[in-house]
Amino acid sequence: MAYKKIMAAAFAVTLFLAGCAGSTDKGTSQAAVPLKETMNPISVRQLVAADNEHNRTIMFQLLKSVEAFVEYREKGNDRIFSVSAKGAALKGNNGITDSYIYTAELTDLKKGTAYEYRTRTGNTVSGWMDFRTDDGGAFKAVIYPDSQSADYTGWSKLATKAYELNKDAALFISMGDLVDNGQDEYQWQAWMRSMKGIMDTIPGAVMKGNHEDYSLDWKMAKPDRYLAHFHLPNNGDADYKDHFYSFDWGDVHFTVLDTQLNELKEWYPDLFEREKKWAADDLARTDKKWKVVLMHKDPLQYAFAGRERRRIFSGRTGIYACL
Repeated sequence: MAYKKIMAAAFAVTLFLAGCAGSTDKGTSQAAVPLKETMNPISVRQLVAADNEHNRTIMFQLLKSVEAFVEYREKGNDRIFSVSAKGAALKGNNGITDSYIYTAELTDLKKGTAYEYRTRTGNTVSGWMDFRTDDGGAFKAVIYPDSQSADYTGWSKLATKAYELNKDAALFISMGDLVDNGQDEYQWQAWMRSMKGIMDTIPGAVMKGNHEDYSLDWKMAKPDRYLAHFHLPNNGDADYKDHFYSFDWGDVHFTVLDTQLNELKEWYPDLFEREKKWAADDLARTDKKWKVVLMHKDPLQYAFAGRERRRIFSGRTGIYACL
């Protein structure tokens, strides 16, 4: 299989950090009815929350609009809690039918606790899937570079092998260019199939690359499908919801940026100024020991064959950490 571009391998980073206090569960149990384990949600995915000691976001897709829920419980405990999943229509293309994306936010979870969850509609449920809240201590993250491809078979093998070698990873991070064409729903579903067994088990932190901003005719476009597929921590700016965000894990504060300034200037001309102010405020507010900034492109300048590139965010995938 040929990739347009791919870095040598996914790699794991271990961060040794400390944390703080926990909380108690809160939820509503549904009435007991005979259940059938016949629900088959599409592309089940966990996403990071701002506070991962106590919260988690679960997303999935169905082919019809229904009243849907996410149920969860502590492992080894029979008491089940239920959270309503909000649905939004998504138009299919390139051989993929229309669907509905459902989002449920689990809150007031216990710190450092093993849970399991399932999706539900009526009296049909999926099988149980695992998740664990942040315990505030040392953790490992599996970090994936550009996964964009014409065929995700090879990528699936790479992603799965990286996770198999790091089954103790608490979360995964995808550094942008998840797909080759951001408006192609076939590619999104292929990418999510390639991450099955990973993104339904550990939460992901994702960010936009330039390829998320391509239309089907390979022109620049608003990243509508990326924004539909990922409900990320609230940044407080309704105009730029899910473009940039931050979250904590252990004693690390992660700030995730949207570096597609030139690609999106037609639709978001003030992205840089708004994001710059938000990032400065976000980093000033945190008291975590480590501050890690994640971005698809980095802000450094490079010279190639005597030609200097001076654009802001002119490089490639960047991870920056400071005390």
